Amino acid sequence: MNIDQWGGGVTDLWKKERNGGNWKDNSYGDGLIEVIGLTDVLHMGQVQVGMDEPFQVGQGRVLTLKSKIENTILPVQIDGEPIDIIAPFQITIQRKDQINILATVPTEQGKIVNFLHRAIAE
Repeated sequence: MNIDQWGGGVTDLWKKERNGGNWKDNSYGDGLIEVIGLTDVLHMGQVQVGMDEPFQVGQGRVLTLKSKIENTILPVQIDGEPIDIIAPFQITIQRKDQINILATVPTEQGKIVNFLHRAIAE
């Protein structure tokens, strides 16, 4: 993950206070990769409107995902592209390089949307 927003403006996907505060803040330059999980399309929609939160799966420099159940299909998105992975599988994720990016300063409209998302969450 390692991004501040997703899905047309969903922000704060990675909250370090979840799971007892055992997570570091996400940052572009810390070398850590954050992995979140969603149960289905309904859950994705609930996250987008602030009714629910994603599951924090892991955070680290090298992450390994292994299947526990054989002959099952795991739908995933990698860089926004949907694929189905058939178990058994083992996926290792690690950072390769880093580049500088340009980011915009939040607009007044974006600040209002973020305020409304926080208000709905409370």
